[in-house]
Amino acid sequence: MATFKEVQDRINNEYLNRTTFIEETKTAIKAAIRFYEKRRWVFNETAVALATSAGAIDVSFPDNFLILDHIALTDAGENFELRERNYSELLNLNAQGHQAQPTHYAVYNQNIQLHPIPETIYAIQIGYVKRLETISAATDTNAWLEDFQDVICYHAAKLVWGMSIRNDKEAAKFASLEQMALQEIDEHFIRTVSGRITPSGYF
Repeated sequence: MATFKEVQDRINNEYLNRTTFIEETKTAIKAAIRFYEKRRWVFNETAVALATSAGAIDVSFPDNFLILDHIALTDAGENFELRERNYSELLNLNAQGHQAQPTHYAVYNQNIQLHPIPETIYAIQIGYVKRLETISAATDTNAWLEDFQDVICYHAAKLVWGMSIRNDKEAAKFASLEQMALQEIDEHFIRTVSGRITPSGYF
């Protein structure tokens, strides 16, 4: 898997043809990842089991949580899909403090808010889009720098050309390359995961 430094070198040597914007390139790569990380891809989908606490309305999402796909409660070996409610509505419903097996949820402040308030411990199964490992050191890597490397490199090069070097013509060239690389990945994704949730660009 490509490292942070290897991707920097590719951009500096192949797309900028200069090594005087090293820090700008690092920043641009991280910005490119942030730009795309909320898109759904095979490598950033995951599922985990969480647990409620008796008498507590909320359950915290994992630290790497970005977008919720589905949520279900497990009780006696059966899964029950929870239904989404508006956060304000859910607070009003919980105002009386009724405790029972939760049937509804709302997402607020990186937490799952439940109704009714759980009277005991329940397992909560969630599927979600996750944030990948943060890159910082030269040897750091993650799937964005491998499976998505062309798009990240073109996006980062576009940012450096446009924001740091102030060359709109070169920035536009890499914007075009970025879109072509993204389209190719999108088409491959749709072909290989037919029947599953489509990437966010196709919602």
